[in-house]
Amino acid sequence: MTSDVPSVMDTYYPQGAVVVLDHDPYDAKSSRPALIISDDKHPDRYNETVEDPAYTAAFLTTGFYTDNAWARKITYTDLDEGKALSRQNSHVMLWALRPIYESEIDKRVAQVTEDFLYALGDDYKTFFDPSETHL
Repeated sequence: MTSDVPSVMDTYYPQGAVVVLDHDPYDAKSSRPALIISDDKHPDRYNETVEDPAYTAAFLTTGFYTDNAWARKITYTDLDEGKALSRQNSHVMLWALRPIYESEIDKRVAQVTEDFLYALGDDYKTFFDPSETHL
């Protein structure tokens, strides 16, 4: 049985994609980069029946966070695609998780490596460990 509804999989953003939102939910800026955390195996609410699929994302900042253990810097070696982020001193803010909707995404600008995703996963494991503190 076929459907006349176009598949949203045509615009699917994979885990590790760095996207730019058309607004900044935390500030008065006109855009905000975010790292897609969810994927087709761990979706937020992504399926072909949802008109505006959502992704779980961690927001990025160009703020200075080298003294913050809960921010992971993205360097040029962390990118499989795209290089602009590494020149801007971008950091993933572990505490800034939020669902984002596909309609909020303006463009995809980079893809982080699998190694970066594993390291970020280790960061989140520590972040959620009640015996750890980095205050």
